[in-house]
Amino acid sequence: MIAGIQNPSRDDQSLRIAGLLAAFGGSIIFSLFLAGATHNLPSIWTANAVVIAGLLTLKGNARWIMLALVGFTHVAIELIAGVRVSFILLVVPQDLIQNVLIALGLERLGLTNHMRSPWGLARMTAVASVMVIVFSTITTVSLALMHGKPMWSGWADWIPPNVLGLFLAMPTTIMLMDRRHKPLFPASAWQLTMLTTLVVVSAVAIFTWDPGLQALLFAPAMLAVFRGGPRAAAILVIASLAASIPAVLHRVGIDRDLALTPLRHAVIFHVMLFAVCLTAAMILERQKRLQALMARGRDAARDAQRPAPRPPTRPSPNSWRPSATRSARRSTASSASPAWWPPILACRPIAVAAST
Repeated sequence: MIAGIQNPSRDDQSLRIAGLLAAFGGSIIFSLFLAGATHNLPSIWTANAVVIAGLLTLKGNARWIMLALVGFTHVAIELIAGVRVSFILLVVPQDLIQNVLIALGLERLGLTNHMRSPWGLARMTAVASVMVIVFSTITTVSLALMHGKPMWSGWADWIPPNVLGLFLAMPTTIMLMDRRHKPLFPASAWQLTMLTTLVVVSAVAIFTWDPGLQALLFAPAMLAVFRGGPRAAAILVIASLAASIPAVLHRVGIDRDLALTPLRHAVIFHVMLFAVCLTAAMILERQKRLQALMARGRDAARDAQRPAPRPPTRPSPNSWRPSATRSARRSTASSASPAWWPPILACRPIAVAAST
């Protein structure tokens, strides 16, 4: 308790680590479930992007605690899923090192100083995607050489899911970790829940029957942007993608030749939807913040121009008082009369004697 009082941000860091672990574990389970259901059909991999965003938003030792817990969680889930130990021992350390190097590289380049602006976040995501391509290439080459396959055999199946997952998951996690986005937008929790449900149902219906109608998702998505801001846009697009991938597989089947192209189209569409919604939400948030600053400055200027109320005047002890002056004059006259009155009385008998 004393430590918590001395360091009030420790509980907040613990909650952030717990949320990151939940997002990391959920993303791995979702990706492995899709891979198992589709016989290793590459779809999307967002786990590394969640870790990179966590390293960029956490402070101090919380980063390394989160990294250790992430590594343990990754190994445990892979073992439960029945993945070979040799694959785990090669991939998990490389993923951890890759995530740390990408986060450090983004910080050294100074790209993390403007994460709240749309263009700063876009630049950071673009540079991170290039780094992901480089490090993922090293991983795929290592796996190919370990299994005695051609060097570039798994590149096309490994790189696109990682890059597309980075485009979606890293900005989303950064938005959700930043609580400063929430107070500027009036949407309540139930409104965001209703909008997300509407988008998810629409995505399932569209990608199940006619993907050509996917542009209809922009209407509820933009409504969520205007009501809930960047955080609502991020949650909505991720939920829509998670619902649309099973819908696509239900429509076309799990055959690799038939499912890979529609699946990639659905993921790319959600990346574009996410980019448009997030950019619009961040620009709208910036306008709201500027309006709030202008209103605050206008109120401060109005208060400065308003004349200050005068305090009530109190007479000083030396101020002129009529009653006091009259009494002073009377006392002066009474005190001065003995100086001239006795001689008059003394002269009266002399005058009387002279007359007689």
